[in-house]
Amino acid sequence: MVTLASGTDDPMYLLVRIQDQENMYAIRLNEGTGTCQLYKKVTGTWTALGSTFNAPADGSVIKLEIIGTTLKFYDDGSEAASASDSDISSAGKGGIASGGGAELVNSSDDMNAGNLWDSLTITEQAGGAAVVIPTLNLPLMGVG
Repeated sequence: MVTLASGTDDPMYLLVRIQDQENMYAIRLNEGTGTCQLYKKVTGTWTALGSTFNAPADGSVIKLEIIGTTLKFYDDGSEAASASDSDISSAGKGGIASGGGAELVNSSDDMNAGNLWDSLTITEQAGGAAVVIPTLNLPLMGVG
């Protein structure tokens, strides 16, 4: 991650086991203390998983991993968050997202051009495990 823009209303997300727009796991990244958290979205409803934690520093190497029922987020190689959940067990897609406001689904919120990824690597492993390591050198920009 190159830069996490200031302000907690324009978060960035890493996504794993995306089945469709209504079913997936995510890590929500916001600037600040206690502003980041793991989530799941099942049949269109977002639910927080585990505890909040502090935002990674600009320039951090971050990774979201799911193996079996264990979802883990790493910041510069150290585990920053984890949770276990079995609601989505099938392999799916991985990706990134931005915007969405405090509830992840605020469609009137925009993305922040100050959120920058360096690159993105998605590795699928046997048994539906996925590791998402952001590695894209472009600003995330949108209309809002």
